[in-house]
Amino acid sequence: MIASSAWGGATHRDYNYKSLLWARVFQGVALAPFESLVNACVGDLYFVHERGVRLAFTNVSLFGGAFLTPVFVGMIAHHMGFQWTCKAVPQRSRLS
Repeated sequence: MIASSAWGGATHRDYNYKSLLWARVFQGVALAPFESLVNACVGDLYFVHERGVRLAFTNVSLFGGAFLTPVFVGMIAHHMGFQWTCKAVPQRSRLS
């Protein structure tokens, strides 16, 4: 995920759309297991009568982040350029 975000951020040099598209494809492949495995893990860890609150919390966290983030990313892309949306992930990961 970090490597594909850096790859997407590096496409600004020659505005290579194909490279940006393939970077986004790899990002989607990297995130797909995360979205499905979180719910599977909650289902494996808790009994059926205990899953409701935990699945609600994980779904709100997961999909709230997935659907609210584009609002902020749109503002960043509008004011600073789309490259900063790809560069932010490796920079944040480097800090942690």
